[in-house]
Amino acid sequence: MKKIALFLPDLEGGGAQRIVLTLAKGFVARGIEVDLVLIKAEGPFLPDVPENINLINLLDTSNSRSLLGALAAVYKLMRYLRHEHPDFLISSMSRPNILASIAKFLSNTKVQLILREDNTELNVSDFPTRLGMRWFYHRANGCIAVSKGVKQDLMKVFSVPCEKIYTAYNPVDIHQVALMSKEEVKHPWFQSEDVPIVVGVGRLVKQKDFFTLIRAFAVVRTERKLKLVILGEGPLRVELEKLVYDLNIKNDVWMPGFVSNPYAYMKRSDVFALSSKWEGLGVVIIEAIALGMQVVSTDCHSGPAEILDNGRYGKLVPVGDVNALANAVLDAFDESVEKTALYDRAEEFSPEKLVPQYLNILSSIVSN
Repeated sequence: MKKIALFLPDLEGGGAQRIVLTLAKGFVARGIEVDLVLIKAEGPFLPDVPENINLINLLDTSNSRSLLGALAAVYKLMRYLRHEHPDFLISSMSRPNILASIAKFLSNTKVQLILREDNTELNVSDFPTRLGMRWFYHRANGCIAVSKGVKQDLMKVFSVPCEKIYTAYNPVDIHQVALMSKEEVKHPWFQSEDVPIVVGVGRLVKQKDFFTLIRAFAVVRTERKLKLVILGEGPLRVELEKLVYDLNIKNDVWMPGFVSNPYAYMKRSDVFALSSKWEGLGVVIIEAIALGMQVVSTDCHSGPAEILDNGRYGKLVPVGDVNALANAVLDAFDESVEKTALYDRAEEFSPEKLVPQYLNILSSIVSN
């Protein structure tokens, strides 16, 4: 293969965008020409695109999230496929995947369309998107699911044939994570090791269920002195802040919003807690163990149990169980996993291990 096009809506601060950039760099390092095709070239990750990756901006001024913007993106992507003739078009995220499917059909080209799916069916709530996934996904040349749970959803909910679905975990640039973790954190809580810190990372949305984490922290706080830091922004901020106030723990909880480098905060924390109701994979868990952190996670569908090997590399608790999460956090201070084991596990998700797996999948799709 000579050329791969990677399709995304933008480079906003999401996990999918970070993973696609890691894939792009891995492909280029192996001598493959890469076009990073964006509906709109915007977002905080834009400066992270290296010069050896071709950046294609489909829309300059249109609102890409409107119907007209979506139609314009399909038209521009169709023209791109006709003129540039990449060997593969790898699209990521449910809605862009639908747009890529339409553009590929209209282009009448021989490009191999690969749809990466990093969500479970629980995270696809709007009817048009679900209908589009049902209609288009099984017509792609192949689908890549980021976990076994996502693969099951694609088969059961969206009727994608098993033989068209390949499972490949998200590659995490653990060396970059380690490098970024060295950045200084000026907040006073991180200047001393006297008071342990529990950290959560993610958008302030229903999926991440920080309500349960805050309530669990309030329980733990009655037994030992510690702090809670939640890195992320979202529509539930006011409700979460009210809960913190009502539980009388406002002096022990800090929610600074979105931070461009969460790893510096994570590295200086003691326990990473994921309280999600559902995940596709849960990349932030990989990042946490790459930093040698003790991890407590809900055993949600899907991903955490796969990363943590059913509890071998971190503690798993039922979704929404405040007391179980609180007890697991307490236990994490006393029953820690050896850092060497955590580092070794994180290596299994490195680009060096997973980019070749992606390339093998592409070769298998061509041969089929």
